[in-house]
Amino acid sequence: MILVTGGSGVVGSHVVRSLLAGGAEVAVFDILPHDRYLAPHTVELVAGDIRDLGTLIDTIRRLRVDRIVHLAALIAQDFDRHPAVSHRVNLGGTLNVLEAARLEGVRRVVMAGTWSAYPNPPSPENWAPTYRPVGEDTPPAPRNAYAALKWAAEQLGLYYARQFEVDFGSVRFASYYAPERALYVQRQSGSDVLNRMMRAAVMGEPFRLAQGADQCADFVYVKDCAEGVAAAALAPSLRSRIYNLGSGRATPLRAAVEAVREAVPGADIDVGPGLNFAPGQEAIYIILDVTRGRDEIGYVPRYDVRAGVHDCIREMRRLLSRSHV
Repeated sequence: MILVTGGSGVVGSHVVRSLLAGGAEVAVFDILPHDRYLAPHTVELVAGDIRDLGTLIDTIRRLRVDRIVHLAALIAQDFDRHPAVSHRVNLGGTLNVLEAARLEGVRRVVMAGTWSAYPNPPSPENWAPTYRPVGEDTPPAPRNAYAALKWAAEQLGLYYARQFEVDFGSVRFASYYAPERALYVQRQSGSDVLNRMMRAAVMGEPFRLAQGADQCADFVYVKDCAEGVAAAALAPSLRSRIYNLGSGRATPLRAAVEAVREAVPGADIDVGPGLNFAPGQEAIYIILDVTRGRDEIGYVPRYDVRAGVHDCIREMRRLLSRSHV
C-alpha cells in the first residue's frame, strides 16, 4: 500500500492516478480529503493532519503502508500569510512523516522538493541564450522562506536515510502547468504564466504581457511530474536521493502562446517580444537537468509544450463540464 499525503491536491491527484496505472494499491491522506480530481478512480480517503504523528502512525498500521509519497504542504503564498503554521506543516509535518516511517518500518518515503532551492542563477550559462540545465548537485541557495523550509525538509530526509536507513528520495519539480491549477489555483506569480494564459483563453478573457515572448523557461506538464513521482516511488531501488522533474527542454513562451491559440482558436492573447516575462522573478527561467532521473528511475517526459497544452485544455474543459468555476 502506498500512502499519498496531500493526495487530494493538484499534483497529488495526478500522482495517485499514475500509481494506480502502475498497479499500486493507493490511499490518500489529506487534511480535507476529496475525490473531485480523481474521477473515475476510487481510493480510500483518510482525513488527517501531518502535524499529528499519532494519526499518521495509526493510518500506516491500519492500511499496512509500505511506501509514502509525501506531497502535503503549504505553498509559498501561504507562508507569507501564515509563517508559523507553514513552518509547522512543511518542516514539522515532514519530520512526522519520516518518524512515522521509521517507527513503522515503511520501505520508502518520496517527498516533493522544489526547484527554488537552486541559486538565482547558478551561473550565467544557466540564463539566456545558452540555458545550460541545472543539475541536482548544484549547491543550494534557497531564495525565499518556502524554499528554505523545503530544502530543510530534504535535509531531514537525508538525515533519516543516513541515521535510520529510511529509503528516502526527493523530487524537485520545475514550474508545472495543470488543468486544476489553471482553473482553481489562481496566482499572479511568473511561474504561473502558462496556467493564467490557458485559463484566460478557455474562459474567453484577454491575456496581456508587455514582454517576454522570446524568454525560455522549463514548462513541464503535471502528468509528466506525476509519472516521475510514481517512478521514484515504485523503483526497485534509488541510486540517488534527489531527482529533478522538468520538461527536459528550454521552451520559449512564444511556443506556449502558439499552442494555446491552436487549442483555443480565437484566443485573445498578446505577449510582446523580448526576454523576462516576469520581471523580478527571473529565477523561474532556469531549466532543470533531468538526466539523472532518466538514467536511474526511467523518467522520460512525454509532453512537449504543444502536446501538453492541448491535453491540459481538454482536461480543463472536462472539469468545467462537471462543475462551476
